[in-house]
Amino acid sequence: MDVKVYARKKLNRTGLFVNSGEKYLIKDLNTSKWIDILIKCDANGFKLNLSNHKLRMPAQNYFYLGAQIGENQHNLIPIGKLYETEPITIPESGELMLFANDNPHFYWNNFGFIEVRIIKI
Repeated sequence: MDVKVYARKKLNRTGLFVNSGEKYLIKDLNTSKWIDILIKCDANGFKLNLSNHKLRMPAQNYFYLGAQIGENQHNLIPIGKLYETEPITIPESGELMLFANDNPHFYWNNFGFIEVRIIKI
């Protein structure tokens, strides 16, 4: 299944309901880019040295592809390009949702989308 992940949306619903223990590959198709003001990037995002950036996933790059299952914002899953060849094991059941890692107050200045392919193993 191919899904567009818009940089401006805090959560992109995939419509894919996953179950705990299932395995998936998630591949950036490299057909387009995300843009943070003027910085273009793919699913691995970009580094920016700010001391107080307050990202949703602080240990990851800006615009790093992230996921969560359902409305549970306490179990964010770093995706990036990690699971293009090795599958991710789904930690809980619910709808798979994707997002660009950013400060929750700055999604207004994000543009573009990336397209990912989600493959059940």
